[in-house]
Amino acid sequence: MNCILQDIDIRQAQFSNLAFFKFLEQGNRIEDSKVFIAGIAFFVLAFQDMLRINEAKITDPELLPIAQHHRQEDLGHDAWFLHDLKQLDANCDAALLFGQTYATTRDASYEIVSEIYKASDDRVRLVIPLTLEATGHVFFSRAYHFFARAGYQKKLKYFSEEHFRVELNHEIFDKEINERLESIHLTDELRQESLEVVDRIFRALTMMVSDIYDHIAAAQETTSQAAEALSPASIS
Repeated sequence: MNCILQDIDIRQAQFSNLAFFKFLEQGNRIEDSKVFIAGIAFFVLAFQDMLRINEAKITDPELLPIAQHHRQEDLGHDAWFLHDLKQLDANCDAALLFGQTYATTRDASYEIVSEIYKASDDRVRLVIPLTLEATGHVFFSRAYHFFARAGYQKKLKYFSEEHFRVELNHEIFDKEINERLESIHLTDELRQESLEVVDRIFRALTMMVSDIYDHIAAAQETTSQAAEALSPASIS
């Protein structure tokens, strides 16, 4: 399993260089946040089911506690997200979540669920939450900075520094879990299957966040054109 963990680390570093995360590092407009919140909403709300189904599919008594541990760490974070939706007055109604605009987000979510069902072994299923945790770290380490730069004063939960610290503490205090993971033996076949799962999940989430970034860029362009049309020079 150690080689899988190393592969996840490499993919995480590549993932962090995507334009969407550069935007989170530099952006500061609350209007833009409403676009990316709508963009991730379906995934965030489906995430709890991903972990629940993954845990339910694992039957190995030695591996099940690891899956349960991952699920417990993230239990209820969807409620934090819904709290922030209200605080930010973001539109995430069903028509938007299930419309064409964010179909790529749904596709990525379904891809991850499919990995759970088609995995041939419980050891492969453990790779799924590990990969998701790595991608989540990239997002949460940047999201709270965005709202700080935007000068947003209301209390947030999901997009807060406290949430990021919770995620960070998982990595710091999960020494026993990490040691158990590193000791898991994979056959050549399971190692290859696990590497392919990691690849597909990162590709799906890369497509998702790239699509969201495209929507942000399009919204910014529309706003810029509208402002230019209303400028004194344009009117005259």
